[in-house]
Amino acid sequence: HAFEAKVCDWRRGIEQARRYRLWADTATVVLAQVSTRSRDSVLAEAERLGLGLGVQNRWIRSPRRYEHSNARRLLASELAVAALTAK
Repeated sequence: HAFEAKVCDWRRGIEQARRYRLWADTATVVLAQVSTRSRDSVLAEAERLGLGLGVQNRWIRSPRRYEHSNARRLLASELAVAALTAK
């Protein structure tokens, strides 16, 4: 499971969580705040993309699970190791 946390830029949070879903079975964006005006848009976008959503200390929506091929899982693990060992 991948989490992306943002203070208030929900669009960037959603976009990053969407990218995480390319290699993670599930992804969630956690926002410190959402304006009343943006709340419906945030929820609709998370639902459309199958992302989990948390706002402050409240779980709003559970993520949809995606099964990835073994090749994708291997690639993701290799990229993670490369990022951790890069100098």
